[in-house]
Amino acid sequence: MFTCLKAYLDMTNDVEEYFYELEHPRAAAEKSFLGSMQFSNLEKAEQLLSGADPVNVNCAYPGGLTALHMAALNNDAVGIQFLLRFVYSCCFWFLFQVSMPS
Repeated sequence: MFTCLKAYLDMTNDVEEYFYELEHPRAAAEKSFLGSMQFSNLEKAEQLLSGADPVNVNCAYPGGLTALHMAALNNDAVGIQFLLRFVYSCCFWFLFQVSMPS
């Protein structure tokens, strides 16, 4: 009985995830970015953050965990530095663009 219930719940989760990804086309890229940070794959994370269609560095899993949470939970000091450096560089660029007269 529990096997059938588990199979049903797994199928339900798969269907919900499928429809979520249809409604949110960036979901697959964000999931890939979060997974790369979870496993400290900074090269892949950098590609996803600085590509032609960059991922939002503040994206989160449905439970609310962000890439910074992942790095902190894994005691990944290099990953934390990477994320903070990336956010800082983006903020600095934005402030520079806003403060310069046209």
